[in-house]
Amino acid sequence: MGNSVSQQKDDMRRDEAALESLMKSMQELKERRDDVARRVFIEEDEGSKRLAQVQEWFSKVESLES
Repeated sequence: MGNSVSQQKDDMRRDEAALESLMKSMQELKERRDDVARRVFIEEDEGSKRLAQVQEWFSKVESLES
C-alpha cells in the first residue's frame, strides 16, 4: 500500500523546505559570482591574466544555473 496522506504531506513540506534552501544557496552563489567577476575584471583591466582555476569556477557556476 502507498504512503498515508499524512506522510505525503510531511514529504511535501520537507521537499519544499529543501527547495527553498537550495534556492537561497543558489542566490548566494550568484552574488558571490558577481563579486568575484567584479574583482577579476578589475585585475584584468590592470593587466593580470585570469587563472584557469578561476575560469573553471565560473564555468561550474554557469552550469549550475542552467
